[in-house]
Amino acid sequence: SSSHPDLYLNAEVHGRTSVDALLTLLDYAKQKNLSLASDYKTYILGYSQGGAVSLASLRRVQQLDAYTQKRLHLEKVFCGDGPYDLRLTFETYLKDLELGKDLALASVVPTVINSMFNSYPNELKGVRYEDFFTPWALRTGVPQAIRQNREGIIDMMVKWSGASLDKILNFDYLNAHPEHLDLLLKLMDRQNLCKGWMPKYRLKLLHSNPDGVVPFANFEEAYANLRNGYMETPTIITPKTNNALLQHIGGMLEMMEEVFKEI
Repeated sequence: SSSHPDLYLNAEVHGRTSVDALLTLLDYAKQKNLSLASDYKTYILGYSQGGAVSLASLRRVQQLDAYTQKRLHLEKVFCGDGPYDLRLTFETYLKDLELGKDLALASVVPTVINSMFNSYPNELKGVRYEDFFTPWALRTGVPQAIRQNREGIIDMMVKWSGASLDKILNFDYLNAHPEHLDLLLKLMDRQNLCKGWMPKYRLKLLHSNPDGVVPFANFEEAYANLRNGYMETPTIITPKTNNALLQHIGGMLEMMEEVFKEI
C-alpha cells in the first residue's frame, strides 16, 4: 500500500473496505461453485486498531440493504481495546503528559495526524503537517516516513522508544496557533464510532484496564453510548503487568481465548 495515502482509523473507509472484502469473498465462492452450508455464520473481530475497524464494519453492515445483510449471516462482532474515539484518545495523551507519563506507542501520534491530513485535505489546506512536530521528532525522520508511507511500525517504535508527547509535538507551535490544534481535534471527532447509531447484531466489547496504549476511556464511552439489547456483557481484563505495551498485548491474547470458545 506504499503508493496509497494512509487513512489510519478512518472509520468510514475501513468499515466499507472490510465489508466489501467479505461480500467479494461470498461472490467468489458462488462463482466457483464452492459450497457453503445454508446455516453458515460470519464473525467480525479485531483488536486495537482492528477493534475500531470491527465496530466500523458493524456500522457499515447496518447501512446495507436488508437482502445484502441477510447474505452475510453475521452472527457476532468482537471489539477489543479499540480507539473508538480518536479525539478522546488524543486528549487522554495530553492529560497523561501533565501527569508525567510517557507514550507506550509514540508513533500513533503522527500516524493519526497524518491520517487527518489524508482524510480531510480541504479542511487542512494551508496547514503544514511538519509544523506539528518538534525539531527532534523531525530529525528522526519518523513523521516524514509516516507521511510518505514508507516505514514499518517496528522501526518507528525503536526510534521513539520512551518518547514523551512533548518530545514529539511542537507545543510552541500549537500554543502560537491553537486554532490548528482545535481544527485537528474537531476532525478527529468526526471519526467517533460511539455516537449516531446503535448495534443491531450481537456485540461484545473487551478492554484492558489499564491499557497503556488505548485508553480505557474508549471502552467507557462505547459502552455508555451503544449499550442496548444486542450488546453482551463486556469483558474487563485486568493486566498482570505494569508495562503499558504489555498490558495492550496481553489483552489481545485474552480476547482471542474468548473468540475461540465462541467460534
